[in-house]
Amino acid sequence: MATNELAARRVRDTLEHGMRLFHDGLREAAMPPLTAVLGNPDGPPEFRIAAAGLLAETYRGRADFLRAERYFRTALAEADTIPPGQRPHNEWYLHYRPRCALGLITALRRLISPDHRTIETELRDTRDLARHLTIEDLTWQLAAVDAVYRRQRGDLDGAVGLLRDARDAMAGLTGFCFWYPEHVAALLLQVQLLTRSGRALVRRGARTLLGDASVRSWSKAVAAACCLHLTLDRLLERGASTAEFAAAARDDSPDGAGGILEVLEACARDERDPLLDSEWLVLRLAWRRAAGQTGDAAQTAGALLDIARRAPPILGVLRGCEMRLIIARSPAAAVEHAAVAALADHASRTLGDLGPSIASYGYGADTVAEWARILATPGASPHGGWLDGPLSALRCLAWP
Repeated sequence: MATNELAARRVRDTLEHGMRLFHDGLREAAMPPLTAVLGNPDGPPEFRIAAAGLLAETYRGRADFLRAERYFRTALAEADTIPPGQRPHNEWYLHYRPRCALGLITALRRLISPDHRTIETELRDTRDLARHLTIEDLTWQLAAVDAVYRRQRGDLDGAVGLLRDARDAMAGLTGFCFWYPEHVAALLLQVQLLTRSGRALVRRGARTLLGDASVRSWSKAVAAACCLHLTLDRLLERGASTAEFAAAARDDSPDGAGGILEVLEACARDERDPLLDSEWLVLRLAWRRAAGQTGDAAQTAGALLDIARRAPPILGVLRGCEMRLIIARSPAAAVEHAAVAALADHASRTLGDLGPSIASYGYGADTVAEWARILATPGASPHGGWLDGPLSALRCLAWP
C-alpha cells in the first residue's frame, strides 16, 4: 500500500472510531478522534466535513452556539472544496451538507446573529439541494427551521403554518435528518402560545406530547412549560387569589399545575439544557410567588445568573425581565435582593450589547427600551398579562 493510501486509511480509521463513539452517545469521548481528523491534511475533504459536522452537533447539544457556528462553517467550507461535478455522487457531501446548513442556521439565529444573508442563502441553497436528494424529510425540516426564524422576526402566522405543515408531513415518515416530529410539535406549541388565537390549541397539543411514552424529555419539557405559562396567565388575567394559586400548585394530577411542574423539572434535569433549566426555575418561582410564598427569589436569581452566563445571551435578557416582573407582582416587591439585582444588571449589559442585532430582527427602539426599563427598575410595574405583556416579543426572539 502506498504511503498516501496508508495515511488516508489511518485517518479513516480514526474518523470511524469517532463516529461510533458519537452515535453510541459518547460525544465527549468522540471529540479527540474527530478533532484529530479535522486537523489532519492526509484525509480527503469528505472526512473533514463529517468530523466538523459531528463536532458542531456536539457543541449545539451543549447550547454552545458560538463553537457550533465555527464548526458548522468549517464543515460547509470543506464541502465547497468538492468539485461541483462530483457532488451529486458523493455520499458524504449529500449526507452532511444539508444537515450542517440546518445546524448553522440554528446556531446563528439562537445567537441573534445579524448575518441574515448567510441564513437566507443557506435556506435557499439547501432547498435547491433538496430537489436532488432522497432525504425524504429535508423539505419539511427546512420548513420547520424557516418557521422558527420567522417567529424570531415577528411573523407568527407564517411560523404557525409552516410548523403545522412540517409536523403533519413528518408524522408519516420514519427517518429524520435534523429534528424529530415531536420536536417540531413542541416548537409549534410555543408559537401558538404566543398568539391569542392559538392558545385554545395549546393544552390539547401538550397533552398529546405529555401522554406519549415515546416522546423524548426535551419535547415533554416544552409541552409542560407551555401548559404552566397558559394556566398562570389565565389565573392572573381573572385576578385569582393567592389561595386559588396555592390550590392549583398543589394539584399533582397529570393535568394539575403541581404535577406538570414536576414533569418539567424532571425533564429539565434529564436534558441539562440552559433553556429548560432556567424555564422550570422561572415557572416554579412565578407559581410560588402567585401563591403567596416569598422566600426563594435570591436563590433562584443566583441559579439563573449562573445559567445565563453559559446560555445564548438573549436568554439571559428574558430571564432577567421575567424575574423583575415576577417580583413586581408579589406582596414583597419592595425587597430588592442582591442576586436579583446582579441578574438584572447582567441582562441589562447583554441587552445593550445585542441592540444592533435585535434591531436587525425587526424589533423597534421602543420595544427594546421597554425591556431595558423593566431591567433597570426594581418593582417595575408590569403592563399587560404574563403572555401578552412586553415579554411576548422577547419570548419570540429568545425561545429556541
